Amino acid sequence: MLLGNGWESLNGQQIRRNDGAGFYLLWDDHLPRRSADDLPDTPSVTPGGTSTGSNAIWYDLDPEAGTLTITYDDVAPFSGDRSQRNAYQLQFTDLSDQPGASEGDFSVEYRYEAVEWAEPRQGAAGFSLGDGLNAFNILGPNDEAGCRALPEQGPILFTFDSDSDSVASNLPGLEELPLFGPPIRGTASRDLLVGSDEPEVFRPDRGRDTLKPGLGEDIIDIGPGANTVRGSMDELLNDTLRGGFDNDRLPFQGEAIAPEAISFDRGRDAILLDLDGDGTPDDGIAVEGVYDRVSVLTPPLRHLCRADP
Repeated sequence: MLLGNGWESLNGQQIRRNDGAGFYLLWDDHLPRRSADDLPDTPSVTPGGTSTGSNAIWYDLDPEAGTLTITYDDVAPFSGDRSQRNAYQLQFTDLSDQPGASEGDFSVEYRYEAVEWAEPRQGAAGFSLGDGLNAFNILGPNDEAGCRALPEQGPILFTFDSDSDSVASNLPGLEELPLFGPPIRGTASRDLLVGSDEPEVFRPDRGRDTLKPGLGEDIIDIGPGANTVRGSMDELLNDTLRGGFDNDRLPFQGEAIAPEAISFDRGRDAILLDLDGDGTPDDGIAVEGVYDRVSVLTPPLRHLCRADP
C-alpha cells in the first residue's frame, strides 16, 4: 500500500510504498521530521484548516468505526522551498458490514486542505492495483497547477466492490472507473486478436498480428512485430497505443480522413484527428513510447494512419 514515499511517521510506523501498488495523495517526495526533537520551534501552519504545522505524518486506526486515517500535517517537500507546506488526509473505511455489501468492500477518501508545493511532471492523486493494468490518476502526470487546486475539489471518494471488481467514484463523469481483466495475448505466429466492447488490454507477440479492439477504452501494446490495429473511428478513439512501435499500421475502417486532418502532438502524446475539417483537432488516440522508426507515430502519418473502407 503506497501512502507516502518511504518515510517513517512521527509515531514510529512505516507509511511507505510497496511494489508500486497503493493509494497516492501526491506522487512526490515529502520530508516529514523523524522525531519530536526535530520538529520546528515555530510551526509553519497552513491557513484555513485544522492542521498544526507539525511537518509529520500521523495515522489513526479505529477498529470500532472500521477506519484507518493517514494525515499529512503541513509536510514540507524533500527539496526546494521548505517553508511551503501541504496538508492532506487519506481515510480507508471497511464497508463489509454495510447492507448489501460483501467481505472486502471498502472506500478510500482523499481530503485536501492545502497544497502549497507541487513539482512539475509529478502525478497527483489516485491509486494503482499493482498489476501493470489498473491505475487511476485524478489529474494527470504534468498538471502542477491542478495539484495546487486539489483543495477546491472537496473530498474525493473511491468505493471498491469486491464482488464485481469495480471501482466507483464521486467525480463527475467518472462514476464508474473501468477495470481491465487478463490481457488478450498473441503468439509467435500471425494472430487475429479480437476484443469486446469492454475495456481490454491487447498484448501481441512477435507475429505479424491484426488487432481489432471494441468500443471500450482499451490499452493496446503494439508489441515487437509489425502489427495492424484495425477498427472503426468509434472503436479506436480514446484508446491508448503503447510501446514497441515498429512498422505498424493504424487503418480506420469505413472512414475517409484527409491526410492533413491527421497530426501527432508530442506534447500531448496523442494522434489527433480533425474530423470536421475546421482546423482544430476534435479527438484522438493516446500513445505511450515514441521511437524514431517507421511506425504509427512517425512521419508521414498520412501513409500509416489512413482510411480503409
